[in-house]
Amino acid sequence: MAALQKQQELRRRQEEEAARIAEEEMKREEEEERIRQEEERAKAEAKEKKKEKEKERIERLKKEGKYMTKAEKEKQRIAQLRIQQMVQSGLIVAGLEGGSAAEKKKPKYDKKPRKGGGGKSKAEDDEEKRKEEERLSSEKKAKEEEERKKEEAEEGKSLDHVS
Repeated sequence: MAALQKQQELRRRQEEEAARIAEEEMKREEEEERIRQEEERAKAEAKEKKKEKEKERIERLKKEGKYMTKAEKEKQRIAQLRIQQMVQSGLIVAGLEGGSAAEKKKPKYDKKPRKGGGGKSKAEDDEEKRKEEERLSSEKKAKEEEERKKEEAEEGKSLDHVS
């Protein structure tokens, strides 16, 4: 019987050892899963933080008026290449020269003093306008009279042909 008890005791210890090992393995797997989930969460947070930072940068650039899409950047790059090619070929590009703005002559807005007592009075200006209007109306009347005479002459000729 002692041998039977030793076997049972040995079997019980083996089962306990197997249960302990299984429990440790399960705890280790749970810990690994928890660590993996924590790492994933940290990665997701970092990604979200980076995305938010980029969004804020774009908003800041938009407010400053400096934001450009990929297509706009490409257009600007191509335009710069064209300008460089023109400069290299010897063409003068007006917008790139620093001295061109200084070369432009600015109009002078100085008031020059009038000769002869400061010019005409308002009454004289009104009189000139009235005379000009009279001259134009008399020219118009003369023109209308001339056209009327031409029409009468043409009617007279056409009546002579009819009879």
